[in-house]
Amino acid sequence: MLLSRIVELEDDGAQLTGFIEVVATHPAHRRTGIAEYLVRNALTRFAAAGVKRAVLLVDRTKAMLGPSNATDSPRACDRLTALGLLQKRRTR
Repeated sequence: MLLSRIVELEDDGAQLTGFIEVVATHPAHRRTGIAEYLVRNALTRFAAAGVKRAVLLVDRTKAMLGPSNATDSPRACDRLTALGLLQKRRTR
């Protein structure tokens, strides 16, 4: 499952930004490339809509992510980097 949206952010000079808010794969189907396919598809749709920046949101507080959390897994970080996404940590 993937939830995404495109918004126009006023603080960036009305730049279109694509947000990927949820990427989830059923445990029985993990490590099969489904999540990567969904993210690539979203990025392609963003580009077609004129989006110049995409953001993948990762909530480290979600218990369901556990040790496979994208920000904790070197493999996941490598895959996200291969997709052109750079990791930035936001502190509260």
